[in-house]
Amino acid sequence: MAKYTEQFKRSVVKDLLSGKGCSSREVARRHGVDHGTVRKWVAAWQAHGKAAFSKKYSHYDARFKLEARTKEELLEELNYLRMENAYLKKLDALIRSESPKAQRKKRK
Repeated sequence: MAKYTEQFKRSVVKDLLSGKGCSSREVARRHGVDHGTVRKWVAAWQAHGKAAFSKKYSHYDARFKLEARTKEELLEELNYLRMENAYLKKLDALIRSESPKAQRKKRK
């Protein structure tokens, strides 16, 4: 979440650009913001206008991400993971069955 809302940033920029003769430091002090931040907001406003403070990306919640995958995709992934699990179990069993034989050979 952003530290300052779009509306707050707009009000600070408009306060500075209103022409009351206030410096960025005075406006920053009045609003409780660092003066460097105010200058960045003003530069962004002058370069991009209203779009300067709008979100440039969106975050999706977990529910949306889960719904975005189709049932078929989830079933395919489940099948793949089950096969991988079975393979790893067989590999583990094979390694365990061979390890006592290798130890017997070394002792002789």
